Amino acid sequence: MSIVKKALILFAKAPKSGKVKTRLQPYLSPDQASELYTAFVTDILEATARLRGITRIVGCDPNGQDPFFQSLAHRYELKLIHQHGANLGERMQNAMTEAHRQGFDRVVIIGTDSPTLPMEFVRKAFLLLRTQELVLGPSHDGGYYLIGCRKSIPPVFEGIPWGTDRVLSMTLKRITDLKLKCALLPFWYDVDHIEDLRLLTAHLDYLDQQTGGGVAPKTARIIKAFKLE
Repeated sequence: MSIVKKALILFAKAPKSGKVKTRLQPYLSPDQASELYTAFVTDILEATARLRGITRIVGCDPNGQDPFFQSLAHRYELKLIHQHGANLGERMQNAMTEAHRQGFDRVVIIGTDSPTLPMEFVRKAFLLLRTQELVLGPSHDGGYYLIGCRKSIPPVFEGIPWGTDRVLSMTLKRITDLKLKCALLPFWYDVDHIEDLRLLTAHLDYLDQQTGGGVAPKTARIIKAFKLE
């Protein structure tokens, strides 16, 4: 019986000041936004370290030679690949194609905008790919926080208006038109705008009270230090 090889790819940017979380400015300074983004990435990597039987890969922007990514790779035992393509769809397509080329049977991509994402959603994504061609994790802003596929990725990224609230609806239409077998995970939230950050702050306070903390701890510390109104 052959072993199924599973890869989880985290799409991440080097946290250069003024280059990440720009939609949270001017509520945060460029340096604060960079700090917050670094905390997001770190918390997600800490959380995904609890997943078993899955190889973790970081899709690096601009490339894996950046000291930030080199440090992460050493600390968390990660593989690194470069993001390349004219838009997000092409970058995801290329990353999945590269992972399949390296011999992985099931590939899931997540981003860095959901530091509280439950790991059971990621586990479920890989389980669903036993029988489904695709799996999507829809987000409340009209996009998705996760996409996964087995074998080769179908052409679902073509004609998608990236960066808009129509990404999810247009992707679902493509999936329907192509008659693909696709499973949907529960909805979750991304953190892009100040309203999202306020939700995250309240959510982390709630989780701290209910469970004694442990969810996205670095993010929680950073947010408390900002003392947002």
